Amino acid sequence: MQKHFILFILIQFLQSSYAEDIKYYGRIDYVYDGDSCRLVTKHGKLEVRLRGIDAPEKGQDFSQKSRKNLIRLLGNQQVEVRVVEVDKHQRIIAWLFVGHQNINVKQVSDGFAWYLKWFEPNNNKLLHAEELARKKKKGLWSHKHPIPPWEFRKLKKEK
Repeated sequence: MQKHFILFILIQFLQSSYAEDIKYYGRIDYVYDGDSCRLVTKHGKLEVRLRGIDAPEKGQDFSQKSRKNLIRLLGNQQVEVRVVEVDKHQRIIAWLFVGHQNINVKQVSDGFAWYLKWFEPNNNKLLHAEELARKKKKGLWSHKHPIPPWEFRKLKKEK
């Protein structure tokens, strides 16, 4: 069933001239970390990765706080998922919204994720969210030199 649902999404994605035209609605039943979760829809379950951000990895400072913040933001509410792409792990890469609030941007503005400039180079909302979080020393920015997750993963791989 799950593989059929992913295939259905891929077909929709290929048929759509604008990826963000593909939207799903449902509830999040599990949050893996500060930038990935599982969406339950009437069609099945989807693994979702939040577009344009990177949250601390498991075992890294602020990883649990980042996860808990995402749980708090998503709550037991209806979530709109605006699909951007499907990655090599068959996860949906998307923008998440609760009402009019962009959850990806909120994770960054709360100081629980980095803005991935190379994936979203012209995203002023994410840029300003990170600048504000840094300035106010929110979340992970309360540390003098927080280690970005991509560097943490690299260091972990080298060990």
